[in-house]
Amino acid sequence: MGRMILNLPRLGETMEEARVTTWLVAPDTAFKRGDILLEVETDKTVVEVPALQDGVMVAHLVNAGETVFLEAPIAEIETAGETAIVKGPVVGTPVVAAPTTVSVTPAAGQLATEKPTTDKIAASPAARAVARQLGVPLQGLAGTGRNGRVTAADVQNGGNNKAAMVLLHGLYDNNRGWRDLPKRLASAGYEVANIDLPGHGDLLPAAQNFEDAVQIITQHIRETLSGQNIIIIGHSVGAALGAYVAAELQKQRANSVAGLIMLAPAGLGARINSDFIDGMLAVATRASLKNCLSLLGAGPMSDASLDVELLRLLRHRPMVSALAQSTSANGFQQIDIAPILKTLKTRVMAVFGLKDQIIEWQNCAALPHNTAVHFLAETGHLPHATAPEFILQLASNFNAETNTAN
Repeated sequence: MGRMILNLPRLGETMEEARVTTWLVAPDTAFKRGDILLEVETDKTVVEVPALQDGVMVAHLVNAGETVFLEAPIAEIETAGETAIVKGPVVGTPVVAAPTTVSVTPAAGQLATEKPTTDKIAASPAARAVARQLGVPLQGLAGTGRNGRVTAADVQNGGNNKAAMVLLHGLYDNNRGWRDLPKRLASAGYEVANIDLPGHGDLLPAAQNFEDAVQIITQHIRETLSGQNIIIIGHSVGAALGAYVAAELQKQRANSVAGLIMLAPAGLGARINSDFIDGMLAVATRASLKNCLSLLGAGPMSDASLDVELLRLLRHRPMVSALAQSTSANGFQQIDIAPILKTLKTRVMAVFGLKDQIIEWQNCAALPHNTAVHFLAETGHLPHATAPEFILQLASNFNAETNTAN
């Protein structure tokens, strides 16, 4: 057996780059010659990349959603004997392991795991990829392509009444912290409201405390998404705010909240990492910011990115500090979302990283019994950065269940 680097092959005459859409073989998984290792999207279509011989996937060198140039390294594999795969250097590319999930999920919130039988349906490769991504069966869809072929647009339009996705980021982040999740949601046909928390950007005014932030966000949703079904996806303090916002909207009947997805939610349990919370309020240099961000488990950042982030934090610190101080003090959380979650008449799901250094995943014990829970084994405090496809699947599943119920 020998380890080799798998480079992105040429998959079309005009192809110069491609976006990795889906990894079908996870790290540490054996594959046979002819098995599909991954799917990539070129400027013309979605193409499957097959294995040229038997082997084992060692590591993905490119995340799903990233665009890479022709012949760039995309994976490390182990094969036996001679191989036609080009061997090349890996320059500045991190090895990213696919997240392992352990799910404890009530029946009403479970993800569909059965793969629809679609082999005999005339559909484009892009349509099949979108159908797998959204969990939408191709059966019954009217194709608008040539000779009645189902297109990606047909799949995206197949589920009407899609909920708008409201994204609420974490305490010291801004709306860019969601990485490419908003783009993925938009590509799947959802309207996306990627909101900067109060005082974190130029959209909303600063909040005096947590309760004030809830009212500001609720009012903004009422003004911009009045009457629409929404699914709230919140991270950390944004997840806690999302729980209270969902309760307010439920009370005011301004919007129908189809679901609440909480990623590494604050507001459960007693403790929170004061080194991170207090440290982020005190950072003044690139080095101190780098040390704090290392606790998130998001990987290294360039010096240029750290400098930009530091300037943003210093600019918004006076507005952010009031919200920070009302959510935690001396390492103890000052908010409790468990009682409010019990009042919600919607689907609620929480996602925890088992390597989270900011909150303790064991805080899930405080969740109400009707809340579905997922654990990501190789994930820290940023599940949306580690497993964006998984989060997209959760949101799509909530939306599909809502349409079925209606």
